[in-house]
Amino acid sequence: IDQSISNYKNFNKKTDDNEIIDIRTVVDSTIDVLVNTHKKFQFKTGYKSDGALLVKGNRNEIQQVVVNILNNAVDASEHLPEKIIKIDAALKDNLVTIKISDFGEGITEHQLPNIFNFFYTTKKVGKGTGLGLPICKNLLQKHNGQLVVDSKPGQTTFTISLPVHSVD
Repeated sequence: IDQSISNYKNFNKKTDDNEIIDIRTVVDSTIDVLVNTHKKFQFKTGYKSDGALLVKGNRNEIQQVVVNILNNAVDASEHLPEKIIKIDAALKDNLVTIKISDFGEGITEHQLPNIFNFFYTTKKVGKGTGLGLPICKNLLQKHNGQLVVDSKPGQTTFTISLPVHSVD
């Protein structure tokens, strides 16, 4: 937990790092790593944009959000015979969105209001700290973005939204 808190403090530091980031690159590079560590999983991507999906911000922080949400989706799907994670990225209404869906049991109505609270976890002891989702939400807010969840039995989708960076 100490390391997670330390990482959170580092993530929350103001940086001058406002690089132009292609979300396709972030998603693809994250999946390249996860494919090697989760060989039984299929990561299905879909990109709905003719051009680049560009945002401005800290690449490491945005990638950390994607990694965390994907790891949560893997955890939720570990017990399933078909281990499929769906990732769709699109440009809509001046927002770049990344939708990450798993097909696990879903998040219950009782759990849903708490998932962005620090130290709240539904994972087994030793498996989760309850820091991942609140950190993700804060990192996205720092980038003027948001994190929204939609869950029902058999499917959970987290939607990451960030303002598009327009190339002038």
